Amino acid sequence: MRAIDPISHTARPNAFSEGLFGRLKVEFFHGRDWQGVAIDEFERMLDVYLTWYRDVRRKSNLAT
Repeated sequence: MRAIDPISHTARPNAFSEGLFGRLKVEFFHGRDWQGVAIDEFERMLDVYLTWYRDVRRKSNLAT
């Protein structure tokens, strides 16, 4: 009988995305006044944040 991994392979990507969206809410959305921000400006700001998140933000990987 095969042992079942308690954290399935589909749960790992879900954990990564939950972490991203959790940090996105804290670091990008909370504490800002979004009133009067046009959608194109919002998209530009989000793109800048996501680029920073991908390329600059300090990360740790506990799996390695």
